[in-house]
Amino acid sequence: MSTIRSVLVLLGEMSFHREIILGISQQQEQRGPWDLVRTRSRNLEHMLSFHQWDGIIAHVADSGLAERLRKLPVPVVNISRKLPETGLPTISTDNRAIGKAAATYFLDKGFLHFAFLEMPDAFFSRERMEGFTTTLKAAGFTPFALTKAALKPIPAGDRVPEAREAWISWLEETEKPVAVFAATDSFAARVNEFCREAGYAVPGKIAILGCDNEPITCLLNHPPRSSIDLGARLLGQRAAELLDQLMAGKPQPANLRDTPPGPVITRQSTDILAVDDPVVREVIRFVEKNLRQPLQVEDLCRAAGLSRRPLEIRLRKQLNRTPLALIHFIRLARARELLVSTHQTIQEIAEHCGYRNAEVFSKTFRQNYGCPPGHYRRESPTAR
Repeated sequence: MSTIRSVLVLLGEMSFHREIILGISQQQEQRGPWDLVRTRSRNLEHMLSFHQWDGIIAHVADSGLAERLRKLPVPVVNISRKLPETGLPTISTDNRAIGKAAATYFLDKGFLHFAFLEMPDAFFSRERMEGFTTTLKAAGFTPFALTKAALKPIPAGDRVPEAREAWISWLEETEKPVAVFAATDSFAARVNEFCREAGYAVPGKIAILGCDNEPITCLLNHPPRSSIDLGARLLGQRAAELLDQLMAGKPQPANLRDTPPGPVITRQSTDILAVDDPVVREVIRFVEKNLRQPLQVEDLCRAAGLSRRPLEIRLRKQLNRTPLALIHFIRLARARELLVSTHQTIQEIAEHCGYRNAEVFSKTFRQNYGCPPGHYRRESPTAR
């Protein structure tokens, strides 16, 4: 009979944390039974006082907790990058990849103006900003460095902070729409509040993308906000795998381990392709409205009221895409969402996205993403 390991999990109540626990549970089922007990970090001393733990998985967000955990005689795995160094074996989501994904997402939508809202006391925010900025600079753009102080309401009679003056000045001078990537969903909510108070339409003038895909935070306000999923379940699996190795006596890894993030979950706050040509906007709406139909380039020409060559010129100028490439871009973006968020079959998704059969859909998907849709679904950290 296998020995049951007692593992203390120091996590909160966020959906991110719940997904991590599900990932831990899935992994330990393959390696032998664990008895998991979840509590918050503030209860650590109480939990240590009455039980002998075989290992701990913790979200280490402050140096005091890191110091206390380092002194324990049991293996500990940290799943947070709030601090740059903890002295603990750490596995976290690849934050630079998150920043790159956000930049690529906005570039694909045709945006030309960008801002990043940082969380100044979090190292993961710095990493996300690095990935975002590096990707945009490689494409010829530099994002505006947006700070929390720029979004705070200013009481009557108080001096306006320089950060807010700089943000307002940049916004007024910059062509719209502007794409804002916030380090977290809660920070994205601050941008949304600012837009509502200042009269900027979301996503018409400012598109907002958060990070964490915390459903409550994303859905409570209007409009519902898009967010990057952290792939928390995969992170939980990898954390459990590492803890299992440490509890078996294997040496502590020397380097940080990263797991890939999940996809961008598109909601209303970014549900726009950033184009200023009204004809192109009408063509985009036409494709989205008729996604299930077997669309041809001629259908787009009729929707635009143009012959093929003038339409191609306008699409190239606005989105650097041909009419046919635009059809596939919109179809496949929707297909990726359905692959990771539903249990629909490949055939059902193919039909929903306007492909005549699963074979044609799979071939087109592979050409664009380098793998068949079934593989994409299996490898996605957030697939249902």
